[in-house]
Amino acid sequence: MFKAILHFIGIMALAFLLIASETRQSAEANAAGQAFISHCASGVTVTMSFKSETLSVYTPVDVTVRIVGADGTPVSDALIFCSFFMPEVATGWNKPKLKALGKDGTYSGVVFFERDGHWLANFTINLPSGDYEEVSFDLGTIKPA
Repeated sequence: MFKAILHFIGIMALAFLLIASETRQSAEANAAGQAFISHCASGVTVTMSFKSETLSVYTPVDVTVRIVGADGTPVSDALIFCSFFMPEVATGWNKPKLKALGKDGTYSGVVFFERDGHWLANFTINLPSGDYEEVSFDLGTIKPA
């Protein structure tokens, strides 16, 4: 019985990693405009952009997330949990609060990169339908100003 449980846990972990890497691989980045787009399996499109053209250490920057449903309509009543982090280093609680800017599916907050190096952004988006999406963006290397 114990072996069966371990086998099941292993399969579930592998499935999670495959799904997470599939979402990450589908993310497209436009470095010049700092816009990141992910087309999710459910048809939802998540776009993350920064107000600043460059991302620097110790410089707060406005981040905007826009969510559009499969039918092209904005998703305005989602609950978004996000985490900006360096996978190689413990970077603390860099989890900005994103607030809706109205009914156009746009959410905004402020992020602060406290160290130079390779950064990722993870989002868990609870949709009004009760479904959720997990999206990851690779921000690349953030350097000192």
